[in-house]
Amino acid sequence: MRLPFDTHADSGDNLGDLRELIDHVLDSDVVVLLQSEEVLFRPWCLLELYAAATAGIPIVSLACSGKGYDFAAAEDHLLHLDTSLPTSNPSAVGVLEAQDAPVLEVAHALWACIPNIISVPLNSSGSEAAIRAAVTNLVN
Repeated sequence: MRLPFDTHADSGDNLGDLRELIDHVLDSDVVVLLQSEEVLFRPWCLLELYAAATAGIPIVSLACSGKGYDFAAAEDHLLHLDTSLPTSNPSAVGVLEAQDAPVLEVAHALWACIPNIISVPLNSSGSEAAIRAAVTNLVN
């Protein structure tokens, strides 16, 4: 299983390589969403999730303890993505549209699936056994 989200995925440092991320998503059996406070503000994360959702690739999620993901706020953000994304990340809409992903289409696709995903809790500061248990739950 490939984790498509890395810490540099939307940094803009190497745009040619970033475009290949979508191909990797489309070659994946599943996409793992690491739920953190700003993950849904990051255009390349949104693009990866959108690619998975529109291709019928399952999205599973890990709710990362202490990383500020708010389920209600995330649902509201996706519902109003056309107005909330420019506020949270002004350049993100341009990135989406440059990749032929109109913000309203992304909003509709992700709002229909992300809020309904059952998240597996992950405390990365927990014991090795607890982390293994969370990963096992995710895989199952």
